Amino acid sequence: MRAVWIDFKQSSPLHIRVLRTVLLVFGLLALGFSLMLQQQVRAEKNSLLWKVQNLTRLEARRLPQLHAATDSALAQDAAKHANAVLRQLNRPWDPLFSALEHSVAPNASVLSVSPDPQKSAITIKALAQDTGAAIDFMERLQSTGLLSGVHLVNQELSEDEKRLPLMFTLSAKWEALP
Repeated sequence: MRAVWIDFKQSSPLHIRVLRTVLLVFGLLALGFSLMLQQQVRAEKNSLLWKVQNLTRLEARRLPQLHAATDSALAQDAAKHANAVLRQLNRPWDPLFSALEHSVAPNASVLSVSPDPQKSAITIKALAQDTGAAIDFMERLQSTGLLSGVHLVNQELSEDEKRLPLMFTLSAKWEALP
């Protein structure tokens, strides 16, 4: 009897072999793309977690306050003074300076600004061409809404200054909250 030779492997047609190869390449490309996307999502997640941690740390910060470590009067006075300085530094200065800049006219100028944060008051020394210019300056300051109760404390004429001979001092209540 003759031996039977059985060939289980059948050679596939060319278009099937090409289709298998194309599907394998697309599968590998899809795998690579999904791994790249996963890496990007992981990096974005880590970045967002880092931002959340930083924001949490910033939110937890408080205004530094000095607390007396001992009961001595000197240490308590130093702490009160330091806290007062911190309150003064944290006042909104920009609106005040902006109001002063918009209130000054060519016939008046500001010499000095002296705030008193404890009393919420401010003293302004200025020069003006005449009493009318000083009153106009006072009215413009009052109309800003930042200062209230603007009033003249004193005035004096200077014979040395020809352009702005009237030196005057104003006092007002500073409405800005610390």
